[in-house]
Amino acid sequence: MKYILFLFILFVFCYDLISQGNQNKSSFTFEVGMPPAFGNESFKGIVKPIVYLSPFYQRKIKGDFALGLGFQHTYWQINEFKVPVAEPVEGGIHNIGIYLKPFYEKDYSDFFGIDFGVKLGYSQTYFNTDINDSLYGGNQQVESLHVAPTLAFVFRNTEENNAYRFTLGYHIQGVSYSPSRLGLSTKSGYDPAKFSNPLSYLVVGFGYTHYFK
Repeated sequence: MKYILFLFILFVFCYDLISQGNQNKSSFTFEVGMPPAFGNESFKGIVKPIVYLSPFYQRKIKGDFALGLGFQHTYWQINEFKVPVAEPVEGGIHNIGIYLKPFYEKDYSDFFGIDFGVKLGYSQTYFNTDINDSLYGGNQQVESLHVAPTLAFVFRNTEENNAYRFTLGYHIQGVSYSPSRLGLSTKSGYDPAKFSNPLSYLVVGFGYTHYFK
């Protein structure tokens, strides 16, 4: 909760700053992609990526620099072929969060540009499995800060004030992962020394942007 309050105060301050100039342009973007797991071997080895969704509002600050505020939801499904035979587990992992995105947006022509920035925010990760439900009466939940450098190639349609984009992002959650998060009692064949590695994932996807006049 303290992270949400901090992010809200920061957004209010930044929005007040960027709203002083009426010439600033704003837009709304919706992104969808695939989130293959990286970093933590036990996380990467036991899940399969399903979907990453992120709507966000952004507004120019000055020149090519802008600020965005967004929401994200990432979902991985547990791969039933990668869990221990002695401890079959079903379910998935949800990551839900909000973020600020300071970024640089550059148009190289009327039809093409780039968007490079970083998403900084707070998220909660839900380990929703049948074992957790049986043992604890619900899922395990972990809150954390997260950071995600992002790059988008933007293809604009100036006549209709919209654009389509190809997006890349590398997300790092400030939370460790081990098979016990799923309710498993074994190490599932992974090195416990690496369980402290943060949960991270790559997002490869597409987006749609509408520019407000």
